[in-house]
Amino acid sequence: MAPAKVFGVVVIGVGMAGKVRIRDLLTAADNTSLGLKLVGFVSRRCDVEVEGAERLSMEDAMTRSDVDAVLICSESGAHEEHIRKALDHNKHVLVEYPVALSMPKANEFYTEAKNKGLVIHEENIALLTDDHKKLKAKAQQSRLKNGQYILKGNFNRWLEELNQCGKPFSNCAAEIQSCLDAFGDLKATMATFEKLDDVTRTAYELETTFNSKINFSVERYVANGQRKRWFEFNFEDGETVESAIGAPPSKPNPQKKGLFMQDLFLFAEKMRGERSVDDDVKLSLRSLAITDELNDKVK
Repeated sequence: MAPAKVFGVVVIGVGMAGKVRIRDLLTAADNTSLGLKLVGFVSRRCDVEVEGAERLSMEDAMTRSDVDAVLICSESGAHEEHIRKALDHNKHVLVEYPVALSMPKANEFYTEAKNKGLVIHEENIALLTDDHKKLKAKAQQSRLKNGQYILKGNFNRWLEELNQCGKPFSNCAAEIQSCLDAFGDLKATMATFEKLDDVTRTAYELETTFNSKINFSVERYVANGQRKRWFEFNFEDGETVESAIGAPPSKPNPQKKGLFMQDLFLFAEKMRGERSVDDDVKLSLRSLAITDELNDKVK
């Protein structure tokens, strides 16, 4: 059965994430169960055109009556500005993580959205992966002994413009949220940050409520940094959950609903009132509180 309302949406930012959002919205144009319609996109780059999507000004995106929601896919440092405009114009928001660069600012946005009857949905597709579901299921069966998480890859815009895009750990929300979701509350016990000409290194340690430690290591290179994500979690019953992932596939599997498409369905369900936002908001705020603690350790 088709949803009662179709929400008009605009994508803000057409980098990699924004183009994926536009692709999925165009692909799902005839999918009445999603209930989202692409109205257009906003980009500060004058040379960007996207086949099948209309280019809009930011003013049009915020003031048009057929726009109910914005999908914010800009750099992290612009999230707060764009969310502020969206809330001022009574638009729902889907935003790539992090929702803001600090917990207090994120809490301000979530509180205002709730008071206005609006949804802020923070993307974290890591929570939708089979790897995460497997890890979470195992954590319910046995206590964690220790864990390790390693990420390597090329520089991204966040690192190239660190002063504008937040402090060193502001963009660690995805892995922190994954661990919070699997193991419960965590506290930050250690953090280091090193920025050289050709590489940036961050390392930190989180501790569970039962004193098990999870160590994280992230390296980003200016060039030739082949993407690699690897984690290993050892449990007291002797079992290990691990995963090693290289570069993401360039094309989605047409036989399977992609992670970003799944995320769009979650957002639409929240806007229609079919899914609660409370647990996701708590997870988002707690992860940002931890990143604030990590950033404080490397001042």
